[in-house]
Amino acid sequence: MGGDAGIRGRSERGAALLELALATPVVLVILFGVIDFARVFYVSQHLTAVARLGAQYGTRQLTFDATGVQSYMAGVNPNIAPYTVPLPTQTCSCMDDAAVPVSGSTACSQTCTSPNHLVVTVTVSATKTFSMVAGMLPFPSIAMTRTVTMRAR
Repeated sequence: MGGDAGIRGRSERGAALLELALATPVVLVILFGVIDFARVFYVSQHLTAVARLGAQYGTRQLTFDATGVQSYMAGVNPNIAPYTVPLPTQTCSCMDDAAVPVSGSTACSQTCTSPNHLVVTVTVSATKTFSMVAGMLPFPSIAMTRTVTMRAR
């Protein structure tokens, strides 16, 4: 009887080792998936903050300078560098009190007829290609773009 107990003990240890060998890759894939999800969320939040800061900077200028906004945004958040910043745009239109456009896009130096008023908005985008930690699964990288439009006046 003593011989059977020794064989059974080694057999159970072998089964546990086999289970560990089969479960480890699954656990690692889940672990790296959770890490990548957290990193995507982190980069997304920072990319949105970069676009928001660029829009705020663009709305504070007396005269709109698209290249100035673009160069300001280029170094505003080194935590998620490198990211690209397309040229920001400024849009002007005449609107009534209900915020309904009366006319299409107009020149920003133009005055609107009463009771309408000129509304100036600045639109800024920030783009980053996010690479996964493990580089596995069908998508090793994700293109992320965040766009913010802010009213200047």
